[in-house]
Amino acid sequence: VPIATRGKYTFGEKEYSDGALLDPIPIEPVLKAGYKDITVVLNNPIDYKTKQYGKLLSNLSFRGNKKAIWAMQNYHHIRYNQSMDILNNPPSDVTINIIAPEKDLPTGLLVTDTKKLNLSVDLGMEAAKKMFQRNSTKIRNFLESLRHFNHR
Repeated sequence: VPIATRGKYTFGEKEYSDGALLDPIPIEPVLKAGYKDITVVLNNPIDYKTKQYGKLLSNLSFRGNKKAIWAMQNYHHIRYNQSMDILNNPPSDVTINIIAPEKDLPTGLLVTDTKKLNLSVDLGMEAAKKMFQRNSTKIRNFLESLRHFNHR
């Protein structure tokens, strides 16, 4: 969460930031890499569209980093919504399995309420369970195929 880390993490002598700033749901690079069977885990319903972040949140998240502040305010919401459009209308030769809550979670960026956090986890587990039930035969066949590999 950029606001908790002030938008950066230092590793060695380099600073890094959450990749979600520029590509919050990186579905396009995955498609360009040629993957055809993709699973995506979302923390918003599949029909969710995000709005532009305001100056306060952007400045709190990336204090002093004008490029990151600009990207958060002017680019993040566009990339997020483009990715959601792809998830809702994938290429015909691609299967995208989506694990997403059916409704908005009771949490936000800065929620610390244990009950709300636990409820969000429970809702996520329920969404995952439904996706696995819908795809149980496919998953079983995949796991069965793994048994045929020789392990060293």
